[in-house]
Amino acid sequence: TEHSDVKLSVFSHISSFPAIVEPLMEMSQLVHELAPNSLILVDGAHTPGVLLDLDVPSYNVDFYLGNCHKWLYAPKGTAFL
Repeated sequence: TEHSDVKLSVFSHISSFPAIVEPLMEMSQLVHELAPNSLILVDGAHTPGVLLDLDVPSYNVDFYLGNCHKWLYAPKGTAFL
């Protein structure tokens, strides 16, 4: 069933507790199949510095957000989109 009414799908890459790494490639593929008009936004707040093989383009998402002060010891407010 196609869900054309879904405009934005939001996922966390790593949950803060219990620190589960979500299967983003599989999740984005599922969204593209079920809701092809939906944009995908990933909250990667806990990912930089934890996953050394962070390859954002391979996840096939529209937006990926992350902050750098938690694990990369950058100044607070340092982030990327």
